[in-house]
Amino acid sequence: MDGNQAETIGQIVAGIGLGLLLLAQFFWAQAKEKFLDWRKRRVSIVKSVQRIEESTVNAHSTKLRDDVDDLASRLGIVERTVTANSEGLGRIEKTLDQLVSITQDTSDRLANEERDRYALGEQARLDHARFDRELRHLKSRVGRCPAASSDDKD
Repeated sequence: MDGNQAETIGQIVAGIGLGLLLLAQFFWAQAKEKFLDWRKRRVSIVKSVQRIEESTVNAHSTKLRDDVDDLASRLGIVERTVTANSEGLGRIEKTLDQLVSITQDTSDRLANEERDRYALGEQARLDHARFDRELRHLKSRVGRCPAASSDDKD
């Protein structure tokens, strides 16, 4: 091989090498572009996932907040109902106390009246017994009188 041929072969090899280098640069640029596109898509997907997570969290937070507000409202209603029932029971208790007092007063009054009736009955019995004694005494005195007839002795 002479020098020209070697130079030609060298130029061909250099050209092939340059072509391969350009081809490698082209594929490298393509790969780099695809990598950057993939990275952008990945970042975009990550951001989308984050937005979805945030909206889901916000939705759950809003739902939880609404549920808590609803429960607080219901608890307020229950509390007001319990308070009203307690006040109502207090009024019922006062009314029952008044009824017990009235019943006790009535019972005491009836017992006093019964005792008074018994005392009056006892007094009437004593008065009747005294009247019977006096009547017998008078009859006995009348029986001793000479002007008394047999009809008057009874």
